[in-house]
Order: sequence, then C-alpha cells, then structure tokens
Amino acid sequence: MEKQLDSKQKKSSNGNKLRIFEEPLSEESCRKNLSKFIDSSVSLYKNQERAENEEKRNSAHNSGHMLRAAIASVNYIEQEIPILEAKSDIMALSMITGLVHDMVRMPREVNGRSDGHITADLIRFCAAFCIARDINYYQGKELPPDFEKAYLLLNEKYNDEMSGISHFLLMLKKSHIEDIASAIEVNELKESSAILAKANEWQSQGLISKAALQNALLYADKGTEGIGKVVVIRRFQFVSGERAENRDDIGMLRGPILSNMFSEEEFRMLAFIGESMIRIYSNKSLDDLPDTPLWKSVKENRNFEEMVYYSLLKNFFMIHPIKFKDEKSVLDYLYGLKFPKLDSKTYEKISSKMRNVDLFSDLTNHYQDASLNQPFFFGVALAYSQSKDPEIRKMGERYKSCVTDAYLKACFEDSNTETLVNQLKDKIESI
Repeated sequence: MEKQLDSKQKKSSNGNKLRIFEEPLSEESCRKNLSKFIDSSVSLYKNQERAENEEKRNSAHNSGHMLRAAIASVNYIEQEIPILEAKSDIMALSMITGLVHDMVRMPREVNGRSDGHITADLIRFCAAFCIARDINYYQGKELPPDFEKAYLLLNEKYNDEMSGISHFLLMLKKSHIEDIASAIEVNELKESSAILAKANEWQSQGLISKAALQNALLYADKGTEGIGKVVVIRRFQFVSGERAENRDDIGMLRGPILSNMFSEEEFRMLAFIGESMIRIYSNKSLDDLPDTPLWKSVKENRNFEEMVYYSLLKNFFMIHPIKFKDEKSVLDYLYGLKFPKLDSKTYEKISSKMRNVDLFSDLTNHYQDASLNQPFFFGVALAYSQSKDPEIRKMGERYKSCVTDAYLKACFEDSNTETLVNQLKDKIESI
C-alpha cells in the first residue's frame, strides 16, 4: 500500500511552495514567520481590548473577530478557488488580510475617512518603512492627519507588537502589499454588490490573486462574521452595549426612549432591533450574494438572526400593544427619534422590503420553538457585560442566570482566543 503523504510532503511533491516574500525562504521559515505574525497581531488586539477610553478596541472588532475572519478567509480560498500553482500564496495572503483588516479602530471617522482606509495606508506605510523611521513623509507627501494620529497612537502604546507586524510586512512582496491594502479599502463599501463588482473587474483583468483576496474578505467579514449567530452576539455587545452607553451615538436616545415609558432593558433591545432592521433590510441584503455552497451556508445563518430579531419584536408587541401595532410602527418610531444611520433613503429601502409579518400568529408558526424571554434575557446579559459600571455588569450576570443552558449552547460557538489561534496556526500547515 502506498504510504500517505502528510501536508508538507504533498506541497513539496506538487511544487506548490510559498513565494510571498521578497527573499526566497524555506517552507519552515515561511511558516515560522506567519506564526510570529499571528502572535504579534493577536497581542496587539488583546492589549487594545484591555485599554481604556478611546484606545479601547470595541467588542465588535476584537481579537476573536479578527481570528475568525482570518480562518474563514483561508477556508474560502481552500474551497472556492480552483487548484492552481499560486493557491498556497493566495491562502497565506488571505490569512494576512483577514487578520489585519480592522487593525486601526479610531473612536470615530476622521475627516470622512473610515478605519479601513486608514488601515490600508498603515499597511502600505509599514511595508515601505521600518517602524522606527521618520513618518513626516510618505511617498513624498505629508501624511494625512488621521493616519498620523493612528500611527502615533499604535507606535507609542504598542511598539513591540507594531514592530513585529511591520517586520513581517517588510518581508512581503510589494505587489502583495498593494493587493492586501486594496482588498481592505474596497471592503469598506457598504453594498456587497459593489464589492463583488470590483472583484469581478479585477478577475476580468487577469488579477486573479487580487480578486480572490477581495472575495475571501467579503465572505469572511460580511458573510460569516456579518450574518447569523456571530453577528447577533456582536450586535448585543456592541450596539446594545457599548454604543447604547455612548452619548454621542445611540446613547443620546436613552432619555427620549425612557421618558416614553420604556425600561432601560427595553431601550437596549430597541437599539438591537433598529440596527437589525438596517442590516437585514438595507445594507446586509442576501439578494446580492453569490449562490456557491459556502455562501449558501452563510445565508442559512440569517434564519437565527431573524429568529432573535422577530422574537424581540413580538416581546415588545405583547408588552406595549398600544404603542406598537406592527413592524412598520417600530421603524416609524425609531426614524422619528433619528436613530443613527436611519436616514430617509435607508427608511424608504427598509419600508419597501419589510415583510411586516403578523407577530401574533406568523411567528408562532415559524419560530414556535423559540422562547420569547430567552433572546431578551440573553441580549440584556450581553449588553450589560460591556458596561464600565460594575453594578450594571452584575445585573448582566443576573440576566444571564435566567438563560437556559440549551439556549446558550445554541447561540455560542467556541470563541476562546487561544483556541482560535491554534486553529489558525493549524491552517498554516495546510497552506
């Protein structure tokens, strides 16, 4: 019987070796450098999670999100891209892209530029210059203020981690750096159709690697991380938690909502409902997404997201039957409050797509196994867990104790950082 080859032997026999670095490196050196890069990146994100105030990395873009995005990106290339000589390179580059796509997280957009555009600039800069070099000029031009602020903050507070990341990026081929940066910039587009159109344009131009990285990041960030169980947890933590406590964001609506005879917990869940309306009906529509096997499994995850959303809505209707008569009445209420990002254009788009189901009968038929109280208790527990107030966090623990083990098991997937790091490093061996 022919002896089976392990993954490294298979790579060697196929001649499909990693060639992502400027200088030729052995397979062992390539994998060691990728492993060190993972460690530096995760260390940066974990330290930012422990920081305070403006420097704190929010729950929606924590180390778990970055690691899962990197793993999903590799999975996409592994399963969706035909066998070709450069496949190992593209898998490695997709891992890198997923791991750094949210590297810069500023408190808010500066000068109209998003974090993704600043991240892309930072990656280009780190690949062009050593971290210790003077930063007054980049490609002969004065650095944009938002980029300089992000760079100085990261370099001052997290020099060791940034040095490790920069050292790795310096080793990559310049063409790969631009592919990574471009994928991150285009991923900032709100509509998935626009991102797919750009990837198709690059594909038609023969830029296979560039198109593949774009599609992989879309799948990972907007797909596996943006639809289903993961995004429900992130939305409870970030939207109902951190953003609801920010007076410059959803927190500004606390007074008007509480004065309208709603409780604090109901205010938090209304924040989740409002954000879910925008995501499900407006900028996270499934209509534009591909119908490949991987994407089909992602689309199926929307069922859980909708179950939680509709369960919360039905809960509100049962408690406040006079205030809310149907799904549209909730949308009108939030629009009247000037809910963030719910502008007139978004309102019209949601209104046109809203199914407006009968929450007293239709939901019982579609989601008869869902307890109405469980999503509410679960959501409040996650929202309160993000509070800076220890008393509110204690209340969150009390709400969590009301959530059944079966519901927790149905919602949570293993997101332990150490487990995810090990999974990602195992992926290195398959590259």
